[in-house]
Amino acid sequence: MTQLLTARPRDLLNNFSVRFVGEPGSGIGPFRELFGIISSELFGSRSMFFVPTPDGRHMTVASYQRCPAKEENIAYFEMAGRFAAMSLFYNLPLGVSLTSSLLKAALGRPMSFHDLSTYDISLYTGLLKLLESKVDPEVLCQNFTVLVEGERQGEFIEYPLKPGGKDILVTEQNKYEYAQLVADYRLNESAIFVRAFAKGFQTMIPLKRLSILSVQELHDLICGPVRLDVKSLQKYVRYDGYTKQTPVIQWFWKVVESMSEKEHRQLLTFWSGSPVPPLNGFDPNNSEDGDEWAIEKDDSGPDSLPHAATCSFILRLPPYRSEAELRQKLKIALELGAVGYTQS
Repeated sequence: MTQLLTARPRDLLNNFSVRFVGEPGSGIGPFRELFGIISSELFGSRSMFFVPTPDGRHMTVASYQRCPAKEENIAYFEMAGRFAAMSLFYNLPLGVSLTSSLLKAALGRPMSFHDLSTYDISLYTGLLKLLESKVDPEVLCQNFTVLVEGERQGEFIEYPLKPGGKDILVTEQNKYEYAQLVADYRLNESAIFVRAFAKGFQTMIPLKRLSILSVQELHDLICGPVRLDVKSLQKYVRYDGYTKQTPVIQWFWKVVESMSEKEHRQLLTFWSGSPVPPLNGFDPNNSEDGDEWAIEKDDSGPDSLPHAATCSFILRLPPYRSEAELRQKLKIALELGAVGYTQS
């Protein structure tokens, strides 16, 4: 992690090599897996730096209560910005949906009230209803405050949106000011971390090169496809030693179609090194390098586990004798996390 922050941008954007200790392989497969590992550390459920938005649809920076604004934490967000820019440069999506406010910061563009919609859709729609309706302050009984996390777990305190906010009721005359102050507070709640993320991102990719991207385009490039398109993968995969009609292949696709989203991510990691489907799909004609996903016959026998050459997108399947046997062997391989850097 420290190397991502201290290395020169040109070194990080120069196709550096990755080799895991104890693994025989190197190249793009381990490189893709490294991105998956770092992404999981940054944006996974145990991260103290990035958290789901209140509605759970996107990821955003943590609050100061969860992650104090210490120098080392600020540096971590700068490193995260660098990493997000690298995913864009290398065309390796992270499978993470970031809020529009965070993406706008990376692009050097101002936030607006409507960016609240990717932070908390319930709050956003609630404020829109407030603005569209006639306000009776005695019925609404809302002052110029928001609830924020306290120092103790489960504690919430009232925070004034402006001086004397606890004594100011929301009325028909001041409802627009109230809505804007609420949006400003929520979107800038952890502004130090957002600025650090943007600094890291722009250190790697200058703003003038980012000007061609819209916020939605940047979102899609960093997030990538949300789910595995099994039908598309099945359509474009190449077979070696098997055919579409071979029973083991028919069993394989039946097993894959029955998998959960989590298992699909495990399969993609096992097969390619990345848990995210390729940005341009599985058609090799749409790939910059003509990458072709393949399933090859492995003659080691049905007692062996599947393995893979992630650098070349090759999954090697032994000739299993039944669907149940294939399902069991594949399940074991995926649960072991056996990302097969075999030398092909």
